Amino acid sequence: MGKLPFILKQIRKGAGYLLPLFSVVSIIVLIYDIGFQHSKEAKNLLETYYYWFVFIAFVLLLLRVDYIGVIKRKVKYTTIELILFFSFAGIWILQYFLRSFLIDDHPLRYLLDLYIIDILMIVLLFVVEISIGSLNLGKFSQNPAIVFLISFVLLIVIGTLL
Repeated sequence: MGKLPFILKQIRKGAGYLLPLFSVVSIIVLIYDIGFQHSKEAKNLLETYYYWFVFIAFVLLLLRVDYIGVIKRKVKYTTIELILFFSFAGIWILQYFLRSFLIDDHPLRYLLDLYIIDILMIVLLFVVEISIGSLNLGKFSQNPAIVFLISFVLLIVIGTLL
């Protein structure tokens, strides 16, 4: 019984680390989706990714919101994450449970089929995660020259890949 709270704490801590990484991967997939033309199969794969994105982000936010608490961060950041959590929950319910009840020519069904809400949530989650990460930058204890060098090399590598 003593190991269960420790395991839950580690799972929640891992979710706190996975969510920023997941948001960066999601924004890269979004740039790929918007920036290039795709075949029908690739479009279906991206739509499947958006479905899983909403579900995984919902689960990670569920785990992390419980982990963060008011003691770990300021209340307003926890509030933003709670708003994100309930937004993802609402979108997931709308898109994947209520979609089957809507008739084909209903305007809400057309909006849900465009995956605009998923794209909006990807961008919103990315902005929130980057904002939270930049607020914690003061705790980063690396040599500024090393940080500059790594960012410069990363910029060159990304430019080469594009």
